[in-house]
Amino acid sequence: KYLTVPEYIIHKVPQSVTMEEAALAEPTACVVHAVIDKSPIVPGDVVVVQGPGTMGLLAAQVAKAMGAGKIIVTGVSADQWRFDIAKKIGVDITLDVQVDPNPLETILTETGGRGADVVIEASGACIACNQALDFVKVAGHVTLLGIRGRSLDIDLDAMAVKELTMAGTWGTLPSSWVTTLRLMESKKIDVAPLITHRISLGNWEEGFELMEKQRAIKVLFTKFD
Repeated sequence: KYLTVPEYIIHKVPQSVTMEEAALAEPTACVVHAVIDKSPIVPGDVVVVQGPGTMGLLAAQVAKAMGAGKIIVTGVSADQWRFDIAKKIGVDITLDVQVDPNPLETILTETGGRGADVVIEASGACIACNQALDFVKVAGHVTLLGIRGRSLDIDLDAMAVKELTMAGTWGTLPSSWVTTLRLMESKKIDVAPLITHRISLGNWEEGFELMEKQRAIKVLFTKFD
């Protein structure tokens, strides 16, 4: 029932934030650290987010809150239902890289031929890292948010030729939580649509199966009897 922790990691949940929304504060804080602290987004920027999972959909919202002018979320054919949620939370364009015959050409068309100002790789897919270097503009920035869990074969010449910057990110800072709760309180971001399933703790195996089979974005255990 009780746990002793340092005071500086305790944060009061604002009254306008529900307990269900607060349950998503931790992944949101990780994204806030990645996007606000590590990604040089300025108002009007075109931002490509690779992967419409939890982290990608949160990243899209945080980038929008930072003033991004256009958000493009990329994914694969199995992500169509995730694309629907992406549009509900304010994503401007969704792009199926498996169906589009030339995803790079589409990105260039949507960016006036320049490429994205910032690309946030949130899918964890190895191929997406190579695409990120193609999608980003000259002197642009790539943030690595997704985890691959294995070695990656990637041509880094683009880093030099296009004079790119790249940042990795992991976890949060204490300030990330403060910013997260403020964004939630002000409704600059809406995490509720990401909660796709609510399950009793007694059926925890069902929740894990939904996640493993990629049939859910976020599963909450809401009944503990």
